[in-house]
Amino acid sequence: MTIMLDHSQQIHLEYHKIFFIFLILLIFFISGISNSAETRLWTFVSVNKKNNDFLYSLRTQTRFKNLSLQYDESVSHGEIGYLVAKHTILSQGLTWSYEKETMGSENILRLWQQLTVGSKYRLYDLYSRTRLEERRHLTFKSWNFKLRERVRVLLPLSDHLDIDGFDEILINLNNPVWVAPGTFDQNRSYIGILGKINQNVDIRVGYLNRYFFSADRTEHVIHLGVDFSY
Repeated sequence: MTIMLDHSQQIHLEYHKIFFIFLILLIFFISGISNSAETRLWTFVSVNKKNNDFLYSLRTQTRFKNLSLQYDESVSHGEIGYLVAKHTILSQGLTWSYEKETMGSENILRLWQQLTVGSKYRLYDLYSRTRLEERRHLTFKSWNFKLRERVRVLLPLSDHLDIDGFDEILINLNNPVWVAPGTFDQNRSYIGILGKINQNVDIRVGYLNRYFFSADRTEHVIHLGVDFSY
């Protein structure tokens, strides 16, 4: 049996192909230029609330080493956002991370301000996220300032399933003693599936490629999470 696609379906399919090819090539390029690689598993649960034009979000994330469930890091996020225009959100957030090290532990506090702008097209949704981040390692007095720019694409496969992908660059605006040298800190490329269980629950499964410029190192991250919205 032969299935015939109409013109709009053919265009839709071509967009999927182009996006997949671009992201896969980017991931392989970044992986290929690094001298070392490690494997990680990240899991998260988030709770999101919308009240008129205000948005509230809490997320807890646990990170493991080498898929062996060896504990690596805990990250907790809190965010308050305001819908300033259609598809445009201004946010203020706080993040606390605790990382277990061989010789002890690291506690890092992050404060951040964020602008998210979205555009909905017939075949996909496009989002730009710009974040200014202030980080402090609690062992030191100095602050690290980072600029994070992310471009995200959502491609619907059905009413309950989307392809989710993004690329994000992290840039150091200064380099205190506890931060790796160099202006470019990390690049993160992600490809995954967003499953809509119902109007309140989303499941995310994907692969994140995390490249560290100064260390010339790549992390291959399996990313699993659940979003609750109400």
